[in-house]
Amino acid sequence: MGIFRDVAFGRLLTRMTTVMVEIEESRVRLPIGAGGGLDSLPIRRQSEFGQYVERIAKWPRHEVTRELCKNYLLNQRLGRRDRMEAIGRLLDLLINANLALPWDDFERSYL
Repeated sequence: MGIFRDVAFGRLLTRMTTVMVEIEESRVRLPIGAGGGLDSLPIRRQSEFGQYVERIAKWPRHEVTRELCKNYLLNQRLGRRDRMEAIGRLLDLLINANLALPWDDFERSYL
């Protein structure tokens, strides 16, 4: 059962990162002040993102931080700046929602 849980977790983080990329694209594409937030996305995407946030709460905060950091480093090696920025914003959002462990706490406890 562990492998299926890991795959589901990875897919969830990928989907959340993709939404964050879409938010950044809306900031660039839409007129000043109209983009850059969750509300700049279609209602369906906003709703999906809300469901993703609810689902991510099932995982321990340190696992969320660890996997997002690993994804950040992978995208850095691949030169995917848009996804790196999206992962950083996603991590900040999840830390503020108490769904991910802040880096300082993660570093002290798990490294």
